[in-house]
Amino acid sequence: MLADTMNGEPLPPEHGGPLRLIVPGFYGVSQVKWVERIEVWPSRFAGWFQAKDYVTVRGTETPSGILHTASAIGRMRLKSIVTRIEGAAGGGLTVHGLAWNDGASEIAGIEVSVDGNPFEQADLLPAEHRFGFRRFRLDWRAPMPGEHRLVSRARDAGGVQPTEEEASRYKATPWENNGQVVRRIRI
Repeated sequence: MLADTMNGEPLPPEHGGPLRLIVPGFYGVSQVKWVERIEVWPSRFAGWFQAKDYVTVRGTETPSGILHTASAIGRMRLKSIVTRIEGAAGGGLTVHGLAWNDGASEIAGIEVSVDGNPFEQADLLPAEHRFGFRRFRLDWRAPMPGEHRLVSRARDAGGVQPTEEEASRYKATPWENNGQVVRRIRI
């Protein structure tokens, strides 16, 4: 898909204008920006940014130590995040968030943990598009005053979103980070 507008206006250069390639299921950072012409290649394009800057460096344990390898940024990994908290009837709060993946499988569930307590199943709102964000919400009844930590984790056919420690273990670059994000709030 080629995009030439954003919010009804010509696509600005800082967002890849005049024309940008959009590939559902892949991270935007690895999609071609400032398109001036199209060439068909027999393999994945590895221009300067794709081959040098937008690579993921991961390490694996070997008998002789950690071996780091670089690879092109791939498909989106399963991720979710708490986005906002709002007041609800009766003094409770509603926790809202978003989840996404590469669109190859549906997001099967979202769970939210408050202050390290066991995860609770959140309500998944209907999907608007296979490649779009999936909204979720959780009713948080009778929250106590003070600081709280909220964490969400998503689940799809490929498994469960890893913790931040699991996702970043042996990882030397920030790209494709899909670890659980801690959201701190004060009531």
